[in-house]
Order: sequence, then structure tokens, then C-alpha cells
Amino acid sequence: MNQNFLMTINKYGLQAVLIFLMLIITDAAESEIGIMASSGNELYIRELIKKADELKLYDDPYWHILLHYKKNFLFGYTSQIDDPSFFLDVDGKDNPSAEMNATILAFFKPQEKDKIHGIEKFSARYAWLKSKLVIDIAKLPYDGDKKFYPTFYGKTKPEKAIIVFSAGYMNSPASMYGHTFLILESGSGSRLLAGSINYAANTEETFGPVFAFNGLFGLYKGCYSFLPYYQKIKEYNDGEMRDMWEYELNLSPDEIEKLIRHMVEMENIYSDYYFIDENCSFNLLYLIEAARPETALTDAFGIGVEPIDTLRVVRDKGLIKKRVYRPSLYSKIQFLRLKLSDKEQDFVLDVCNGKQDISVIDTMNIPEETKTVICDLIADYLKFMAIKNNITEQDYKKRFLAVLSKRNGFGKFDNFKNITLPYAPEDSHESRKFAIESGYSLNGFYSGISYRQSCHELMDPDEGYNMNSQIIFGNISGRYYYNSEDDKKFVLQKFDIIDIISLPPSDSFFFSPCYEFKTGFIQNTFENEKEILSFWLKGNTGL
Repeated sequence: MNQNFLMTINKYGLQAVLIFLMLIITDAAESEIGIMASSGNELYIRELIKKADELKLYDDPYWHILLHYKKNFLFGYTSQIDDPSFFLDVDGKDNPSAEMNATILAFFKPQEKDKIHGIEKFSARYAWLKSKLVIDIAKLPYDGDKKFYPTFYGKTKPEKAIIVFSAGYMNSPASMYGHTFLILESGSGSRLLAGSINYAANTEETFGPVFAFNGLFGLYKGCYSFLPYYQKIKEYNDGEMRDMWEYELNLSPDEIEKLIRHMVEMENIYSDYYFIDENCSFNLLYLIEAARPETALTDAFGIGVEPIDTLRVVRDKGLIKKRVYRPSLYSKIQFLRLKLSDKEQDFVLDVCNGKQDISVIDTMNIPEETKTVICDLIADYLKFMAIKNNITEQDYKKRFLAVLSKRNGFGKFDNFKNITLPYAPEDSHESRKFAIESGYSLNGFYSGISYRQSCHELMDPDEGYNMNSQIIFGNISGRYYYNSEDDKKFVLQKFDIIDIISLPPSDSFFFSPCYEFKTGFIQNTFENEKEILSFWLKGNTGL
């Protein structure tokens, strides 16, 4: 330790030295105010910080929503955002008060060349603090809404906010549970051209077990992205053959503006992505919560959050105005097939594969409506073949244009008018399950308890889930033996880390490989009829 410092302590006492250090820190803070503030605003900034402290705005639930603060197990708060660039104070992740003071200071910082001003970047913080503190905008060095209205809000003029749920896709590890995202639709524009807000793990990993492991332990970074809705339809509805559900929210224009302001703040900001809770669906709820904070959507969960869970919460909070079903290309093809005989379906395949010409349909002795069904099915199946690269671009265009020309020669029939409406996902069975049992095994009579964290087994009702599929994480069971010969009366019977089964049917239209992958721990019976907890790994594929 510095000798002069020790002499100071001996001469004046530790208390005097501490006071001296506090004065240095206070002086540094005041210097920061002086540097960051415009000329003559130092006193005004101190008054705003004092007012914010007196009102305890740092403890306001809305401030916690905007910063994604959650209560710690014992005391204090920690933000679920992990990107340090989101915080203006070095301790902002764990200190709501310090982050608020730093935010107020940032608002009065002069505009720097080629840098985004704090008011522009943190649009939601600015709008809320301006209202709560009644900030005199004439004293600010930067027009707070200079870019927000013409750039972020004015271009789209959104009038509707819609949650979209894309059904589970077993062939993609990131989409087995389904996926949710938001779209913002203007009053005059097409929904297909609306902008979509998506949150997802930043990875190209396609191997399920690796994705699951990294996702379980937060090894991916999750980010928001913005794309036109039609691109998501092309990816999910057509490419991955996933049904989609659109849930229009009953948000007012002012609430939609708040949602967009928070969306602006979250652009290019990452958080650690956790498969079980801090996932695609959960993080979207912060945007809706910023629009209508009294819903407290992100506080509605215990252990684990799944996309379907978020739909249920949004429904239970009375946020859904209207629900629309958007069938996938796969569902449309299967629906049209039900209207045709086997012979007519064979004709469809022959035309798609170039074995017959569409003109042959004129010689078929069938009703005109049936001919339109055949044409529609050919057109949709050609799309499917093109997506899967099962047809050359030249052949696709030639056959597709020919069938459209033939279809236009028939009457106007809406062949999808009565398409089968699937079971709504939010009305399906819940994921978590607790069970008790009793029985007899090699070790005698027992009673057992089990708990399943998520989400669907083959024995469960299929409504709302992929038929012939199973996806389980964290299934655990234990047994208590009443007449055990040793001291090991209670045993861990089974722990499924991952248990995935996908059994889609294959036929002349669709070739769909099946697969199974399981790993975990289980009591295994050996030759001496003793059960020992063993690790197991199983995988297979087929048709």
C-alpha cells in the first residue's frame, strides 16, 4: 500500500479519508454531468435525477420491463439482457437506479458525428422518462422523435399487431416446439408485405442433440431480426410444410407505438438463448408487455416456457381479438387429395412428373369442379417439387404455366373453402405432467412418482401437436420399495434427457423418413436380476 496513504490514515483517521474519497467520487460524477450536458443544463440534469430518485422510478414495473429486469432469488434485480451495449452504466445490468441516472445523462449528451444519440437508440426509455419527469424538450440537444416517426413508425404506420404461431417441425431442432413471431400490419397494406419481428438463436446448427445441449445451457446468442412476413411464410408455410395461426391483438395505436419504440431499442441487442425459458416466444412477450404493462406477461411462468404456453397466456390475458388459420402447402395438398380418387391422384403425379400432358384432362369424364381440384392439386404439388428441388426450373415453369392456363378455362370454384380446421394449438393439452403409480417388480412392491417438464408423448392426445410424434425433455421418475433387502429403498428409476420420435407417413406423394433419438439414465436389469442405474443412448431411422 502507498506509504503516503498510510501516513494520511494515521494522521487524520480512516473516517476522514473515506469522506475525502467520497468527495472525489462525487466530484467525478458532477464532472461527468458537466461534460455530457449542454451549456447551462447542469443544474437541470441534477434536478431531473433527483426527481427520478424521489419518485423511485428505478423501481417502477415499466422501467423493469424496458430493461428486462427480473427479481433475483434473494434480493435485488438482474436484467435478462446480456449484451453490454444495452446498458449505459457499467453496473446497469444489476442496478436499475444507476442505469436510470446514466440514461438521463445520455439524453443531454451532445450529438456526436456518426454516432446514434441515446434518445434515438433508447426510444422507449426516452418517451417514458419524458412523460414521467416532464422533461423540457427545448433543453435537449437532440430532437427525440426526429427519426422515430419518419423512419421507424411513419413508414409502416402499423394499425395491427399480430402474433403468428408456426406449428412444430420435427426435422428442425430449433422448431420442434413450434415458433412464434410478431407482425405489424398497416391499415392499407397487404398482410404478406407486413414486417415481421422474429427472435431466435443465432446458429446454423441442424443436429438436434447438439442444438438441444447448447440451447439448454445458454451457449447461443438470441437476437431480434426483422423480415417481411411473406419470407416467413415461404420458409415455414411452404418450405417446412408447417401450419400457421395468426392472432390479432387488441392493442390501441398508442400501445402499438410503445411496442415499436421498445423494438427499436432491442435491434442488434443479444441475450443468452435458453431452450427451456429465455427462448423465441418468451422474449417476444417483452414487446407486448411494453405496449400493455399491466398484463405482466413475462411473470406468468414457472419453470420452462414453450411457444404454446405463451399463446395460452396471451389468450388468458384477453389480448386476442381474432384468430386466423393459414394452412401449409402440405395441408392444402392433403386436403385436395381427399376430393380425388386414386386414379385421379395418379394422373396428378403423372402430369407433375412429365409422364402425361395436362390436356388429357379434357378427355376425362368427370365433373368440371373435379377438374379444377385436379388443376389446383397439380399446381400446389409442382410448388412442393420445386421447393424440394425435385424438378428443374425449366420443367417447373413449363408445367406450372400450362396447368394455370387450363385452370383459367374452368369455372371459379373455391376448392379450399371448407378446408379442415385443425385443433387450435393453445387449446391442446399442457406440457408438464405429474403422476403417481404403484406396482410390483423384481425388487418387490413399490410406489413411484414422476414429473415431465415437456412436452408431448405418443400416448397423449394429438390435437394441437404433430401426429405420430414425441418430444420429451426432463422426464424424471423415482420409486420407493417397501420390502427392499438393502438400504436402497428410494431409487431414481429413470431420467430422460432427450426423447424424440418422429413417425410421419410416406406415400406416393410424400417421402418422409422417420427417426428416433433417446438418451438419459434408466434402471437396467442385469443377469443377476439386480437393477443398476445405467446411461443409455438409442437412435434409429426408417420409413
